[in-house]
Amino acid sequence: MKQFFSVTLLLLDELRRRLIAAAVVETLGRGGLARVVEVTGMSRNTLIVRVKELVGGVTRSNRVRGPGGGRRKAIDLDPEMLVVVDSLFEPESRGENYMKLFGMAEAYSDQLNNPQFSDLSFDERLQLLIDRESIGRENRKLTTRLRFARLKQSASIEDIDFRHPRGLDKAQIIGISQGDWVKQHQNILITGPTGTGKSYLGCAFVHKAIRQGFSGLYVRLPRLLEDMGIAHGDGRYLKLLNQFSKTEVLVIDATNNVTVDS
Repeated sequence: MKQFFSVTLLLLDELRRRLIAAAVVETLGRGGLARVVEVTGMSRNTLIVRVKELVGGVTRSNRVRGPGGGRRKAIDLDPEMLVVVDSLFEPESRGENYMKLFGMAEAYSDQLNNPQFSDLSFDERLQLLIDRESIGRENRKLTTRLRFARLKQSASIEDIDFRHPRGLDKAQIIGISQGDWVKQHQNILITGPTGTGKSYLGCAFVHKAIRQGFSGLYVRLPRLLEDMGIAHGDGRYLKLLNQFSKTEVLVIDATNNVTVDS
């Protein structure tokens, strides 16, 4: 019976779960109520009401609960709560979201406009707000890191075509993409003929590292040397070096296009 309910009840909404459980109680007869309560965790009183409805042929609407039934809304239990929450998000009382809880504000607005959230407890609704805010912040950080990296190409490890005869070792590439080399402050040198995808591979490694939470930056050596020369003249040289030192993954491309005088 436990296996039956564990599979069947997952496919049904709450109303139909209760009706099925009540039908099983009626079918089992004496002792069936206790067994179904134990297996499903449903309320004994709820099942008794549903059994009476089945036996008596009572027709109900599609409401899961009768009028006035179910958990009371959090704002009914504590009317002041809505005022407090509104003060966090409403423009009239908070200016331009001075706490920068943009994800929570959006999720709160969704909850107000969607009646399905009314059946959730305050703790459940609060957890949804926190989850949305956390996801939103991580997405914004990722967007910022990608914008700072200034990648030449929209490249990713997942899009590399290993069928192309370029001598790429798939196991090695996948191993590098795990990011251990970044944590151990190691360097990678990518060599090969022109047009074999060295720049793409470098951008793919940076993109993967950024998705793992590291900072990254793509530069071409000719432009880098030019910027460093200018920085020497306008006093930004140390600031530029400090920027590079704080970048966890720095890709220097087009090194074969530059002749450095000794």
